[in-house]
This record gives sequence, structure tokens and C-alpha cells, in this order.
Amino acid sequence: IEYTVKNRNTLLIYTYAKKVLELQKFYKSYVYSPYVDFLFVDASKKIAKKEEAIKVLKELVKLKGVGEEDKARAYYQLSSLTSDKRYLYKCLELKNSKTWRPLCKDSLEVLGE
Repeated sequence: IEYTVKNRNTLLIYTYAKKVLELQKFYKSYVYSPYVDFLFVDASKKIAKKEEAIKVLKELVKLKGVGEEDKARAYYQLSSLTSDKRYLYKCLELKNSKTWRPLCKDSLEVLGE
């Protein structure tokens, strides 16, 4: 995957990241999460596979061992992809997020919440 990231090949990032995610799920071992999840989501958005990105983000926030910062990032991206404000509220519940929680709060303010 690092080779595809270094060369900025979106289609290969999408393909290899998807395969890594499938293998992680099969073996129930998530050693490359959340890194590979976010690579997959970014690549999916670029090639108009929004629904796949949403599915991966929803699965990511359910994984044990994923830190609050990464969960907050996933909720922020879910809100962006789905236009659903409830993800921003879930993001705000994560008190230990220093980067994404303020972005979620700012987004809610912009939306008039």
C-alpha cells in the first residue's frame, strides 16, 4: 500500500486497501486499522464510491481499540458524506479528541445548531 500512496495512484490505493480490509475482517485482526480504512475512504471518495466509504467508516467506529481521535475523524467524515448531523453530535461526545472534535463543533455552528 505504501508504494501506491507514494505514487498517488488512487485506483491502486482503493484496490489494495479494499483487499487489506477484507483480509482483516476475515482474520478478525485489525492491525492496519484505522490507517488503511482512511486510505480506502479517501480513495473511494475520489472514484465516486461514496457508499463503500460510508460502510467502512461505520464499521471503523464500532471497532474496539480505535482511539477517540480516529473515531472523531470517522464521525466527521460520515457527516460530510451523508449530510447527517447526528454524526457530528456523536463526534462531540468524544472528549479526548483535540483535532476533530473542534471541527465537528464548528460544523454544527455553521449549520446553525
